[in-house]
Amino acid sequence: MGDPKSFSFSYRELTEMLIVKQDVHEGLWSVSLQFGLGAGLIPAPPSGAVIEGGMLPDNCPMVPGAILPVLSIGLIRCDTKTPITVDAAEVNPLKTTTATTPPEAFAKTGS
Repeated sequence: MGDPKSFSFSYRELTEMLIVKQDVHEGLWSVSLQFGLGAGLIPAPPSGAVIEGGMLPDNCPMVPGAILPVLSIGLIRCDTKTPITVDAAEVNPLKTTTATTPPEAFAKTGS
């Protein structure tokens, strides 16, 4: 089997990865996307036109269109549980450490 060319993730999986990456340990979280809005002339190939090699036909009309870029992807804290919220305490629980006595505490002192 060759190397994969792409990976896909659900909203829930993406949220879990971001929670772990940001070291969040409590609360309900969901992935958030911030969109921008732009406008411009975009190509509108005729219906049924075959676009070969990514090249548009020379006579391709330009029409006004909207452009919606994804500006950022992040986490947003939620008040209520939904199908795409993730509880950080479940996917990234805070690890408790036990107190240990440093080795120098057991060193013999000269008397």
